[in-house]
Amino acid sequence: MNIISHFLELARNYPNEVAIVHQSQSITFAELRDEVYKAAHVLKQNNVEKDDNILVVIPYSIELYIHILAIFLIGANVVLVDDINPKSSLVYAFQKSNAKAIVTLRLISLLKYFVFHYSLWKSIISLKRKDASPIQMVGRDADDAALITFTSGTTGQPKAANRTHGFLNIQLSTLIEEMTLKSEDTHITSLPVVLMCNLAVGATSIIPPKYTKLSQWHEVRNKFAPNVLSASPSHFSEMSQLLECAKLDRVFIGGAFILPHFARYVATKIDPSKVVLVYGSTEAEPMCTLTLHDYLVSFDQDQMGLKVGRPHHNIKISINEASSNAFHPLKDGEVGEIIVAGPHVLAHYYKDDNAFATNKIIDKNTLWHKTGDAGYMLGGEVFLIGRMKYTWLENGVTYAPITMEKYLSFHHDKLEGTWLHIYGMNILFIQKTKDIDQIIIDFPYKIDQTIFIEKLPRDKRHLSRINYEVLKLLLH
Repeated sequence: MNIISHFLELARNYPNEVAIVHQSQSITFAELRDEVYKAAHVLKQNNVEKDDNILVVIPYSIELYIHILAIFLIGANVVLVDDINPKSSLVYAFQKSNAKAIVTLRLISLLKYFVFHYSLWKSIISLKRKDASPIQMVGRDADDAALITFTSGTTGQPKAANRTHGFLNIQLSTLIEEMTLKSEDTHITSLPVVLMCNLAVGATSIIPPKYTKLSQWHEVRNKFAPNVLSASPSHFSEMSQLLECAKLDRVFIGGAFILPHFARYVATKIDPSKVVLVYGSTEAEPMCTLTLHDYLVSFDQDQMGLKVGRPHHNIKISINEASSNAFHPLKDGEVGEIIVAGPHVLAHYYKDDNAFATNKIIDKNTLWHKTGDAGYMLGGEVFLIGRMKYTWLENGVTYAPITMEKYLSFHHDKLEGTWLHIYGMNILFIQKTKDIDQIIIDFPYKIDQTIFIEKLPRDKRHLSRINYEVLKLLLH
């Protein structure tokens, strides 16, 4: 059941095939396996054992996967933090997970006084790899922890999502099925968990170079020629400028909701029938899928919220009474909280009973996950209103930041903005442009105050969602 068994089998079957490409460097499956063995030896020399939690602080790179796989190989558990800045995030994750050590690169370890909190200095292991002799994989059960990810998403206090070996196997097989990944694929992805799918099927993974590294992009286009792409909307926008999109046969976009102007842009780059929009979260990926073609032909500017598609066949979705901690499903068209259940829906948080109580509902034999998203169902399809915490009711209608973002995107695709309901007022935030003074818009909504801002703050993970918490601070 150890999740690394898929990779080890592929290293035997496809030893000379390229596994990962990054920054003009490539590594075959056999070479990657040998580097994993080397890293595992160093971990064992540092007394890392089965069931130990190891915090990994390494950028998205080949090195990241060498260390993740090495930790899995010896039966230990990987701990990741979505945002290593500020240092308090690392301290919190280290203490909350009872981590035994921090694994990082030599360069980062040399900068420990700047990168890490002083309380963590003695816990840092800088791996100097030498011995590549094989190490026997440690067996793991389905309910054993594998990957503990600290993520705050848009909900505040970090939650420790506990992906067990059984859960990871189901999640990866679900994503592989959805993306129809095969060993002959070359898949460029900005989504680190998705890259694990490639390692499980023998596909070549390309980690996108920095967007200023044009020579590296030239090599990606001409030497490796990816045929599959997965990314957030922001990353797709950048990658599409540097790739020959016509050569892609599958594109998957997720990590943020899709607005009309972005959908229209994607359609100029690639056949909409080849693009799948994915709705999901850390705890349940994917939940719904929708082709870009269906999004465009069925888009209704007057429809409340954004269509995110039909539930994945492994997923059950219901709309629950807002703010309820019990199972109270609503009827078609009624707005409430989107909840999900199914085999690839996260069932555990690491030593966090409060997170479980806050985010889970048990109804008879079904465990439901509360997504924190407001939405409704209509004709078997799911429509997203926005995050529950940012919605408000006005004259019997549920509004959210997406309401304004959808309107601006449809009617004024060069004008970026959003709105929030703060102190009982509807506050509009508009990003300044050179001709902002000439733009006059007669909004169909009640606006109490307009604030012009130099640049809208974005989330650090995917750069696509507007960071509403930062905007709220402007009014304090």
